[in-house]
Amino acid sequence: DETRQVLNGLLLEQDNGKVKMVGTDGHRLAIIRRDLGNGSKGEKLSHLIPKKALAELMKLVEDEEATFSFSAKNNHLAFMQGDQVIVSRKIDGKFPNYQQVIPTDNKLQVQVNRDVLQHALKRVALLADEKSKMVRFDVQSGNITLTTDTTELGEAREEIAISYSGEDVSIGLNAKYVLDVLNVIDDEEVVLNLKDQNSSCLITSNKDKDYQSIVMPMRL
Repeated sequence: DETRQVLNGLLLEQDNGKVKMVGTDGHRLAIIRRDLGNGSKGEKLSHLIPKKALAELMKLVEDEEATFSFSAKNNHLAFMQGDQVIVSRKIDGKFPNYQQVIPTDNKLQVQVNRDVLQHALKRVALLADEKSKMVRFDVQSGNITLTTDTTELGEAREEIAISYSGEDVSIGLNAKYVLDVLNVIDDEEVVLNLKDQNSSCLITSNKDKDYQSIVMPMRL
C-alpha cells in the first residue's frame, strides 16, 4: 500500500545549500545532512526516492569520497556520476513528519566506545528474545549494563565502564537496530542521548554531527 511504499523509500530534501536524506521504518529513523557542492544554494525541494533506485544509487557511491549530482523533472529523478546515470520515478506520497520524532530534550548524554559497546551488545543479543531482540540498557554513574532475560534462553549480562556522572536511566532497545547504527558510525566514540525509558534514544557521534539515528524504546 501507499504507506508501506513511502516507508520503504528515502526522503531527499534540498534547502539553503544543504541536502538532507531521511529514512524510517516506523521503529527507527536516520537523518544525514551534507553541503551541496560548488557553493550552490539551490531551491527548496523535497523528493521521495523508491527502494529499488536506492539500491542502484548505493552502487554509484560505493566510494565514500564519491560525489554525485541529481536533478528532478516532473515525476522523475536523475542521479549522475561521470558517465553513469540513474533515472527513477519519484514515489507519489507524503513522508511522515519526521521532525516530530527527533528528540529535543534528551539531556542525558552517555558517551561510550563504539567497538566495546558493539561487541558487548552482540554477545548479549545472542540470548535476546528472537522476535523482539530487546536488550535492557541500565545507565548509572561510571557504567552501563546490558541485560537480556528470557524464559527459554536464560539471562545474559555485560557491564561497560563509561565516563558518566548523570542521573540513572534505563531503556529497552532493539539490539539489531542499535547494532545497525553502530555499524555505520565511523568514530571511536558514540553518544547515546537519553531522557527516560519511555522516550526514544538519539544516537550521534562527535565526529559527524550531521548524522543522527533515532531508535524507539521498548517496554521494559
